[in-house]
Amino acid sequence: MTVPQFPDKHDHDPITGPDDDLAYYRDLNGAFDALPEAVILTYSESTFERAVAEAGAEDGALDAPGMASLHVLAGTDGRVAVAGGFGIGAPATAMVVDVLATAGVETVCIVGYAGALTTDLDAETAVVADGALRDEGTSHHYLPDGEPAEATPAVTDALEAECEAAGRPATVGPTWSTDAAFRETAFEARRLAERGYLTVEMEAAALFTVAAVRGIDAGAVFAISDYVTPEGWDRQFHEAADRLYDLVPIARDALG
Repeated sequence: MTVPQFPDKHDHDPITGPDDDLAYYRDLNGAFDALPEAVILTYSESTFERAVAEAGAEDGALDAPGMASLHVLAGTDGRVAVAGGFGIGAPATAMVVDVLATAGVETVCIVGYAGALTTDLDAETAVVADGALRDEGTSHHYLPDGEPAEATPAVTDALEAECEAAGRPATVGPTWSTDAAFRETAFEARRLAERGYLTVEMEAAALFTVAAVRGIDAGAVFAISDYVTPEGWDRQFHEAADRLYDLVPIARDALG
């Protein structure tokens, strides 16, 4: 079985799309607020809530279309918002990004957790993804197999520079995006680490491919939450919350 079922599907128009979703929203709710130039996607509920409480603007949530809750971040003159509450994984990411891009957002950046594929990566190191291995299903419905999933170089450079300015150790490299968190094998982890992949997560490939299709910029920066290596699974989620949250202002400054 191939994914997608019909490899030539990209030559055909979809039945519906994010523009239809926006029209449906307007029909039900009227006009929505103008959206910012850039949006940070968060998947951790506690990180999103902390970002809203500590870094969010005082005027509350934007009246925005789609499934995500958006809050403009203070100090950005309305240019950057943080989004949360829309779920996890490639499908949720693709739907949110597709709607945001169609509504006028120009840049989307993931701030999330990722598992390190090698113990050579220190847990304090931020990982800026410059590309993603498309080992999930969603991205293949946007671009044919063989097309790369790549971050926008200018966004990658800005994230790396802001990490340096904030005194946060950072490294740049590709990530492995997969849908099946409990089916990652030691064989895959070893081979991909040998090929230079730094982390494993669920969303970057979807973001990068949707961004390519919609013509917007994209980036991703990860906090190491665990180690997924041939030696086993070393969970450090309970220690990683601050490491993850500290990437929100870094991404804000990179996008603003």
